[in-house]
Amino acid sequence: MDLDVQAGEAKAFTNPEKIAFVKSDVRLINDWGNARDVALQRFGKIDIVILLHLVSEETYDFLFSVNVKPIHISAKAIIPVFLKQGSGVVINISSTGGLRPRPSYAIYNATKGAVNLLTKTMALEYAPTVRVCAIAPALATTSMLQATLGVKEDTPENRAPFLQTIPMDRLCDPEDIANMATFLASDEASFITGTIYEVDGGRCIYDPADDYK
Repeated sequence: MDLDVQAGEAKAFTNPEKIAFVKSDVRLINDWGNARDVALQRFGKIDIVILLHLVSEETYDFLFSVNVKPIHISAKAIIPVFLKQGSGVVINISSTGGLRPRPSYAIYNATKGAVNLLTKTMALEYAPTVRVCAIAPALATTSMLQATLGVKEDTPENRAPFLQTIPMDRLCDPEDIANMATFLASDEASFITGTIYEVDGGRCIYDPADDYK
């Protein structure tokens, strides 16, 4: 699901038997319903839904409508399927900003805090049939990196202020997030729900007053 048709169709083309692309606006329940129907038609059932929205720091209304509202409307579209089939996993993508906020990102941080509380509340409401967890990554090497850094070019110098707050001394890779999502969706995580997982290289435990390096 995405509005970027070119990128979405290109990804689906790499593995058409396992990937289907549906042009969607995650703020619209009708688009969620359409994506649900396509998934059921193509694959027969839905086991997992992952809520990942890459957005820039724009207006208050836009951030909440993209970061928070889709969790509610996707639940209305997908969770009835999970309840009917007797199982399902919801994986929301939060951020370290919702746990240990950076200055100058107040509204973005607030949206991710909302994601965390929605995750915990949904886990209570839909247990034991549906598990609900969230992943809170640090700054990741995605297409939004430069916008998040507030720079025109991704350089070591521009990354340095962020890397100084990450003990593992690198940014989050999309595969780090995917690996955690794969685990949370698996049977090995069958007793895990309502938890926010920090995939952040230690950022949330880092105290700049500690000169450990």
